[in-house]
Amino acid sequence: RATAIFQELGDAAGEALAKSVLSAMAGMKVESARALEDQPSAAAADSVAAPPSVKAMDFSIAQNMARETAFQAIGAEDEIDLDSPLMDVGLDSLAAISFREQLMAMSGLKLPSSLVFDYPSLMTITQHLVEVSSDPSMRVL
Repeated sequence: RATAIFQELGDAAGEALAKSVLSAMAGMKVESARALEDQPSAAAADSVAAPPSVKAMDFSIAQNMARETAFQAIGAEDEIDLDSPLMDVGLDSLAAISFREQLMAMSGLKLPSSLVFDYPSLMTITQHLVEVSSDPSMRVL
């Protein structure tokens, strides 16, 4: 869905970013499935009780995703400092909702409604994306 949105907007960079995130996430799913297939049946029964570990999202992918989403939500044309609070660089409360929803759609992760208040800068949001991406229970899929 994210790639279709970027296609409609004519945003080739956003489309490429969405495709890279989706392919990285698809690779994570394949790795988990292969690990389960290679386990003996007793170990497979144990793995049902404990969810398989999922590789965390690459930091640079998470950072690019957060940055591009912020540019769109704010309408900024200048670079946004990674450590600056988004509310100080033009993200209002309505845009914060749009930012979170678009980030959820692109990442496939559950994010709190208070995302920009709990994680006020692009750097803290990026770190949060990487952290929750390794938790299978945080997947929206």
